[in-house]
Amino acid sequence: MYLWTVQRKEIIKILIKTGEYYPDIKKSKGYSEMKLVYPLLLESFNSLNNNSFMGMIFGFYRENGKEPFKVIEDLYNYLYKHQDVSEAFNFWNSDSAILQIKVDNFINIMPIDFNDVIMLNIGKTKDLEKINDLNLSIDEFNSKLWSIINYMNKGITNPEPFLKSFIEGHYPYLKIKNILGIYPNFDLETSKNEKKIRLFNLSDDSKKLHELICKY
Repeated sequence: MYLWTVQRKEIIKILIKTGEYYPDIKKSKGYSEMKLVYPLLLESFNSLNNNSFMGMIFGFYRENGKEPFKVIEDLYNYLYKHQDVSEAFNFWNSDSAILQIKVDNFINIMPIDFNDVIMLNIGKTKDLEKINDLNLSIDEFNSKLWSIINYMNKGITNPEPFLKSFIEGHYPYLKIKNILGIYPNFDLETSKNEKKIRLFNLSDDSKKLHELICKY
């Protein structure tokens, strides 16, 4: 099983220096109010894996209803065809890179649809306006929320998400031995303008990490 994760240059530098990186959710540079749901995700992840990790790596696993992303071209094509997903993130830049992670077979990646994570966040913020925008009553919303949490706590993908997106997976650390490849980030703006898939060049740090992976 593989996960694909976008990591900032700061994390790449740590991997070059120490060979491993353990995330801390309290230091997350996640997106505004989305941080509110991170502790809930981490609690479930730790319960599934019988551990007490301080944080998780968030990664792309597969498009909902389809096969996992097996090669980097699968992910690039998905991001190009689903630019609404790409635009949901603000780190598509040349300083970041995409890592392919080999998942240890004893780790439950807690697969969950990205839109289900958004639903969980709405539940945390209790944003009635957003619930109304979904054309759901409070009871209907709470029922869906309970279902999402139930499947998440079992480490199983919700078979009936409110809206299908991509399935994200989670991992407790990055280690050079688990990194199979490092790839340039998807250049969303240039791809939109030129109407074809465009990528950034790998940074010097990313190239150094690639050399270390090849030596391992």
